[in-house]
Amino acid sequence: MQDSPEPPRSTAAPASAHHAFDHRLLAIVCAHALICQIIYAMLRVTISYRAVEIGLPAIWVGIIAGASAVLPMFMAVATGRFVDRGNDALAARLGACLIVFCCLGYRLSSALAMELLFFTAFLGVGHMFLMVSHQLLCVRASANDDSRETALGHYMVATALGQGLGPLIVGWLGGAERIPPTRLLFGLAVVFALIALVMAFWIRQPGTSKEARVAGSQVISLPELLRTRGVPTLMLASIITVTAQDLIIIYLPLLGAERGIAVSDVGALLMVRSICSVVSRVFYPPMMRAAGRVPLTVGTMLAGAAALMLLAMPVPLPVLYAAMAAIGFGVGIAATLSISNMVDIVPPSARGVALSLRITGNRVGQVSIPVLAGLVAAVTGAGGIFAIVALTLAASAASVQVVRGKH
Repeated sequence: MQDSPEPPRSTAAPASAHHAFDHRLLAIVCAHALICQIIYAMLRVTISYRAVEIGLPAIWVGIIAGASAVLPMFMAVATGRFVDRGNDALAARLGACLIVFCCLGYRLSSALAMELLFFTAFLGVGHMFLMVSHQLLCVRASANDDSRETALGHYMVATALGQGLGPLIVGWLGGAERIPPTRLLFGLAVVFALIALVMAFWIRQPGTSKEARVAGSQVISLPELLRTRGVPTLMLASIITVTAQDLIIIYLPLLGAERGIAVSDVGALLMVRSICSVVSRVFYPPMMRAAGRVPLTVGTMLAGAAALMLLAMPVPLPVLYAAMAAIGFGVGIAATLSISNMVDIVPPSARGVALSLRITGNRVGQVSIPVLAGLVAAVTGAGGIFAIVALTLAASAASVQVVRGKH
């Protein structure tokens, strides 16, 4: 698809306005995002271990992981239009309710193959509601473009912390065992999910809700949105970047089991990635202003690709820690930019749809790539998956440079 001319851009906000946002709203959104990401990351790792525990082959790990993307593919655009009409806070509550439902399902059912498939499918829907809600709430809590970058930076710090703490909890409870106590972890997820549900009702709708409803009534068609310059290219970059993060969470436990790496080390490796993501996102706003969107996007994606290639090699554990640190830093910033860039190039009345469309693309990648990765894993092991992800991430970075580099 060819990128069409970009609509006129507003001028940048003055430097003094960097922190011009609703602090109270941003604080509760970030806190809610933190605990929701803890739940989601903990569940994704635990589900992978549960699949190994009940003797499912590697391809089933990919199929179950891909189930989280099936329903969101059909619901994402409608969800975006719903949020664009000023239902940000309501979407967060709906997502929290679905997360509670899924956590209870994992804990109270037998958690065999079909139960894992069913509840993982609805887990993806709940996570989609939460992501769109949190991201657009951050945008609406901001007074201008510059403060939006700072608000998104804070939000991504919270998500990175959650993505690291979830696997760390799994590693802490698993210790040196090859398989952690999955039933206990599902029960712990229920407790966290109930806390997240209570917190969701603390989120108030931004004062811009009236304006949001008016904007939401100005429907922009999907073809028109897709013709906006840079949207197809950035969509592809987002798919690759987010899928790379997802596959690390899904298949690092499998890599650890293959190479005899303790559960505690697998959890620590994921935590190192998260810590470096936090560090990168703390400094994301000034880095973006200094380097520019496209150079920072391309550079961080290439750094992540090089580090992912190291995971595919039979390297010592200290090298794995270094590779995970580089992945956390590079892919962490690239993931932040995948949101910021999308919000930056579309009209304000279509931001919810654009974010949902981005999630739709991500979910397509999360349906197809984990299944294909499962086929690769059956032949090459988990290392082959990381090699393929590294190559696709590098190719996507080159595509961004070719299409957007001159801008």
